[in-house]
Amino acid sequence: MAEDPKMHVGRWLQQGFRLYFANGQDFLLIFVSMLIATLISLVTLGLLAGPMMAGVLFILLRLVDGTEPRPEISDVFRGFDVFADAFLFSLIWWVIVPMAITAIFAFVPLLGPLLAAAAIWAVTTLLMFGLFFIVEQKQNFYDATRKSFFTIKQHFWPLFGLNVVASLIAGVGGFACFVGFLVTAPIYWCVIVFVYRHFFPAEA
Repeated sequence: MAEDPKMHVGRWLQQGFRLYFANGQDFLLIFVSMLIATLISLVTLGLLAGPMMAGVLFILLRLVDGTEPRPEISDVFRGFDVFADAFLFSLIWWVIVPMAITAIFAFVPLLGPLLAAAAIWAVTTLLMFGLFFIVEQKQNFYDATRKSFFTIKQHFWPLFGLNVVASLIAGVGGFACFVGFLVTAPIYWCVIVFVYRHFFPAEA
């Protein structure tokens, strides 16, 4: 892990935007791979969301690291190499836990939805590195979850703020239409990949 990990929220946001928008070839690769991942996730009712997003992260890591050969759209299916752990990670932390949190806070009058959103953001913040560990370090579901939690809890509040901002930016397209959301949604992971690389630089 990187020594003395300082928070560079503004820089990470800029890097994420630059990765996504600065190069037409990279934009097309990221957009199409995210589109494929999203559509397959929807068709399978979310069952393949984890493995498909794992493939997207594989592509993003290679782009950020400048790894050769250059990633291709077909690499979005590389997430199936870690199918079981990616599946468990997404099912538990992206589906079951958010549903449970929403159900619990549904009984809280007035502030329930706001508290539920804050709690879900807190969980996703603490576990934002988990799928990266599964993809890059081939860790199992439990170890990836644990390592992400203990890494991020030391820097929780800045990363929580970044997670909220990146999520809101990524969701801006939703105000236009579903197509708009598909265009802006990849921004979130384009930002988070730089946060991950700050804490865990690529091995030489």
